[in-house]
Amino acid sequence: ASIPILSVILFYVQRFYLRTSRQLRLLDLESKSPLYSFFISSFTGLTTLRAFSWTSQSQTEHLRRLDTSQRPAYLLLSVQRWLSLVLELILAGLCVLLVGISVATRYHVRPSLLGASLTSMTGFGNTLMALIQTWTELDTSIGAVTRIREFETNTPQEKEGADRPPAGWPSRGEIKISGLSAVYGMRTVLHDINIEVKPGEKVAVCGRSGSGKSTLLALLLRLYEPASGTIRIDGVDTSTLQLNALRVGVVTLPQDPLLLAGTVRYNLDPMCNSTDEIILTALEKTGLRGVVEDKGGLDADFSADWLSAGQRQLFCLARAMLRSSSILLLDEATSR
Repeated sequence: ASIPILSVILFYVQRFYLRTSRQLRLLDLESKSPLYSFFISSFTGLTTLRAFSWTSQSQTEHLRRLDTSQRPAYLLLSVQRWLSLVLELILAGLCVLLVGISVATRYHVRPSLLGASLTSMTGFGNTLMALIQTWTELDTSIGAVTRIREFETNTPQEKEGADRPPAGWPSRGEIKISGLSAVYGMRTVLHDINIEVKPGEKVAVCGRSGSGKSTLLALLLRLYEPASGTIRIDGVDTSTLQLNALRVGVVTLPQDPLLLAGTVRYNLDPMCNSTDEIILTALEKTGLRGVVEDKGGLDADFSADWLSAGQRQLFCLARAMLRSSSILLLDEATSR
C-alpha cells in the first residue's frame, strides 16, 4: 500500500524540482557565454593587452565574470542537495510510519514479516530515489539540447540553390560578373560591378581598406547574397547552384590561414585524394618540404608553431595547389 503513496509523493517532488532546475540550468549556460567570449577576445588580443599594460585590468574582469558565471551553478547545486534531502526524509518518514504501524499491531504481525517489510521498503525506496535523481538530471541536461535546437531553428541560413553543376565544373575558369551590387545594412559597398575574367587570366583587384575587395570574393563564394546582379562561372549562374558544390569547385586562400588539428598529411589533404609524391611536390614548390621533413614527415602531428606567419600562408597555398580547380581566389595573398 505504501508503494502508490510513495510514487505519488515522488512525482510531485520531482515536478516541483524541475520547474526550478530547468531555469537554473538555462541561466547557468547563458551566464558562461560572456565568460567564454571575453576569454577568447583576450586570448586573441593578448599582445595588445600586454603592450598597453592592461593585464591587471583584464585579470580583474576575468575574475568578475567568473564569479558571475558560477552563481547559477552554486544555486543549481543547492537545489540538487535539497532534492536529495527531501527524498531521504520521505524514505525515513515511510520507514517510521511502517515501524509505528508494526508496533501498534505487534500482536498481529510476525517479526519476520516486519523485517522483510523494512528491507523491501528501504531497497525499493532507494531505487525510486535513484530513478528520480537520474530522471531530473536528464531533464535538466536536455536544456543544452534545447538551446542547440533553438540556435538551429532561429539562426538565419544561407539561401541554398537547387542545381548541381555539370561534371568537371569549372573546366575553363571563366568568370563573368554583371551589374553586381552589395549592401551592408544601409551602406552600399559595391555598386554596379562588371568584370569578365577569361580562362587562364590572372586578375588583381586593388583598392584601399574597406573598398570591397574581400566582399567581392565573398560574393563569388555566396557567403553574402548580392543586392543585385549576377555571377556566372563557365556560363553557370552561381545563384542557382548548391552551396557545397559551388565552394568545392572554387579554391580559396583566405588572409588568415586555417590550420587543422592532426597530421601534416591531414592538414594538406583532408579528403585523402593525393599521393605522397604529389603532396611533397606541392611542399617543394612552396619551400616547406625541408621544414616538414625535419619535423618527421607527412605523418607527424602538425603544430602551427613550426611555421612563421608567412610560412603558414605558404602552407595553405600548398593545400590549395592539391585541389583540382581552374579557379583560385587569393585574399590579401601578399599580406604576410
